[in-house]
Amino acid sequence: MDAEAKKRIYRLLIDKIEDQVARRLGEELKRTGLSLPRPAQAPGAKTLSPAADQASCSEPSCDRPARAKGLCSMHYQRQRYQDKKQTL
Repeated sequence: MDAEAKKRIYRLLIDKIEDQVARRLGEELKRTGLSLPRPAQAPGAKTLSPAADQASCSEPSCDRPARAKGLCSMHYQRQRYQDKKQTL
């Protein structure tokens, strides 16, 4: 059996286990009437503000909210890829 086939089998097994755990956890929470608490935000962590309050991407004709270095997520990742490609 080649490595890719093993990866597919492992992924299927992991997906099946995750589904079973989620189903059983949901059943147990429903049975006990409990709910999972929302994850606490780390002290000092920034909260995401609505897109209207944020600067938009500095790329021409892009109105997505800026996430890093004045660029939206897509343009920032594109820039990182180009920079990485140039260094190789």
